[in-house]
Amino acid sequence: MTERNPRPAKRKPPPRVQPRKVYIATACAFMAAAGGLSAQMATGNDPSLSAQKPAAVVPPTTVKRVIRTVVVTKVVKHRKPTASAAAPAAPASTGYTSQTPSYSAPASQPAAAPVQTYTPPPAPAAPAPAAAAPVTRTS
Repeated sequence: MTERNPRPAKRKPPPRVQPRKVYIATACAFMAAAGGLSAQMATGNDPSLSAQKPAAVVPPTTVKRVIRTVVVTKVVKHRKPTASAAAPAAPASTGYTSQTPSYSAPASQPAAAPVQTYTPPPAPAAPAPAAAAPVTRTS
């Protein structure tokens, strides 16, 4: 029969990399890259000074914008109705009042139509003030 080894042989752990060797290898790689670039520039093959194709010249674009501030000022003169021209007002919800002219027209002319003027409805009530923030104590 075949013999079985009851205990396999223990493997050795991989060798530990020493930090000093990593530092030395990194410094050597940096020096090689820097030396290669310096040799390339010393021979006149500097990539930043090479003759490159000039970029396409784009003409400046003019952007036209219309910026306009308009302030409209209207002077509105309110005429006070005379006592004889006072007429009953329309309901306040429409905002319009009807007034008839106070002059008397000759019989040959037709009666003038009533003039409507706009009176804005009353402004809504102001909102209640906001409640005060709760007072808390922090340490």
